[in-house]
Amino acid sequence: RDAVAQKRELEAAQEAANDAMQMITKALSDATDRRKDVEELKTVTAEAERKTTERKSRIEAELSQITPVLEQAKEAVGQIRSEHLNEIRSFKMPPEPISDVLQAVLMLLGIHDVSWNGMKRFLGSRGVKDEILNFDGRRITPETRKDVAKILKQNQSSFEHATIS
Repeated sequence: RDAVAQKRELEAAQEAANDAMQMITKALSDATDRRKDVEELKTVTAEAERKTTERKSRIEAELSQITPVLEQAKEAVGQIRSEHLNEIRSFKMPPEPISDVLQAVLMLLGIHDVSWNGMKRFLGSRGVKDEILNFDGRRITPETRKDVAKILKQNQSSFEHATIS
């Protein structure tokens, strides 16, 4: 009888050991899978970080070229005197380059009335220079950007310094 009881205990212990071994094997397999996932995530993250750094460098390079132009433009707008604006408003119809430039400016500022009367109203409004100087380019919608680019392309000569000055 003792041998039968010991055999049952041994079988139970062996079964428990087998179950434990299966659990350990599964846990190790799961840990290996998680380690692989972590390595893949590290690779993906490193690539994304590299691309972001690359993009940041390109943007900073563009900004370094744009900033002086923007400063020149702000200085030029700051030098506009109200007599100049009044002279433009006094035209029955403005010369085409003036109309083209004003149309682009109004569109960028989000003003939809780009008729000559709308342009004169804009030029006569208080703080027109400040509105231009304090303009936030982040407000430009992709549609507006596309429309203004079309005007710039169709009327390139109107936006050349020699034409406007």
